[in-house]
Amino acid sequence: MERRIVAIVGSSKFKDHHLGGAQKETLRGSIVLLAGDWHHVDKVPITDEQKESLDFLMLDKVSLATEVFVVNVKGYVGHSTQRAIDLAKSLGKPLRWLEDP
Repeated sequence: MERRIVAIVGSSKFKDHHLGGAQKETLRGSIVLLAGDWHHVDKVPITDEQKESLDFLMLDKVSLATEVFVVNVKGYVGHSTQRAIDLAKSLGKPLRWLEDP
């Protein structure tokens, strides 16, 4: 059986939604790619360079994924998330949304 690889993208403000999505996808048998850092919620200061590195790392995860799940709580999609969405679209990756866009 070929497994789906799901990249979960969205603001790090929504840590609980990321983790909940990861749990659901894992229980469906998917391989899940997460940001792995929720500096907003965890109140961990990061530098601009670290933020940029994290953004590029997420783009790499989107490239590896077979589909992308967007955590867009109350419709919020920030700049980094929009870049990930744009990349997914350009690569023809299916997009699923937490909330209708």
